[in-house]
Amino acid sequence: MKKNLIKNAKIFLVFLLIFNVNKTILNAQNTANCNYITDYYPDMYKAFYAYKVEKDIDKAYKMLTKLKNKCELIRTPAYNEIELYLRLAMEKKDYKNAAGVCRKLVKDYAFPWDEVPLKMDGKKLIDSIEYAVLHKQSLQQQDTTLVNLLKLMIDEDLQVRHFFYRKVPVTNEDSIKNANDLVKKSDSINNIRLKYIFQKWGCPSVALTGGRIPLSSTIDIMLIHLSHLDTNYYHNTIAKFVQEGKCPPYYLGLMVDRWNYKNFIYNTTGTVYDKDGNVIKTPPDLIFDYPNLDKRRVSIGLPPSEMYEKMWPRTTKWD
Repeated sequence: MKKNLIKNAKIFLVFLLIFNVNKTILNAQNTANCNYITDYYPDMYKAFYAYKVEKDIDKAYKMLTKLKNKCELIRTPAYNEIELYLRLAMEKKDYKNAAGVCRKLVKDYAFPWDEVPLKMDGKKLIDSIEYAVLHKQSLQQQDTTLVNLLKLMIDEDLQVRHFFYRKVPVTNEDSIKNANDLVKKSDSINNIRLKYIFQKWGCPSVALTGGRIPLSSTIDIMLIHLSHLDTNYYHNTIAKFVQEGKCPPYYLGLMVDRWNYKNFIYNTTGTVYDKDGNVIKTPPDLIFDYPNLDKRRVSIGLPPSEMYEKMWPRTTKWD
């Protein structure tokens, strides 16, 4: 009888896997099986839209809870959906979910003690002792070598481009050539470094850096300056990271738009903005093939342009 029970259990497990309804799967396994471009971002944007534009807290919370059971919630720049979920869980007085998200923010996102919500209806979400344990685990994940390497890369890049390149007399051909040579040499070295980082650490995260460096501005600057050196590698690598939920889709759109811009194909995915944060839609930067803009955006994990502009009316350059 015991053997029959084991056999039946195995058959039932296979059935669940086939129809993808195994709700007991661990978060780590959820993430591994989740394609963030197709399974996560479309629903995340809808939930954020419900919260920010429609002002429907119940709808947003239900959508994020459902999404949380399918994929591990992450922290997309500007949306910060895992923090939003914590606020909504507290608003809905959902102690279990609020406490779980709170622990994750401390451990994986280096949340400081003064930003941790301590209580909900008199019950402690997390106390100082548990915070200390989680904070220690957070520190153990961080990699000083990665932080120092990223700082070195961005410092050298800024020094070469701003100090040497931009202050060169435009009338002096030798100075221009020397400046260009310095930029090319710096880019060549940083290209090797960035590939090494991606190979060793993947897409740098707050868990690895502890928030000691502005990741978004650092990585996107590096990609703008370096990705043309090996477009296939960077496109495939970043696309894989976005699919795995390890880096924001904005990086991918940014690269594509910058590559195409050099060939006079403007704003392929709509990540080129003016000084007020508006997507540029006027000549000479008219959006390429505008009727299919949203198809291209959604295909790399960005929200449709109209939804984006309603969520962020003239406020940000982040997707």
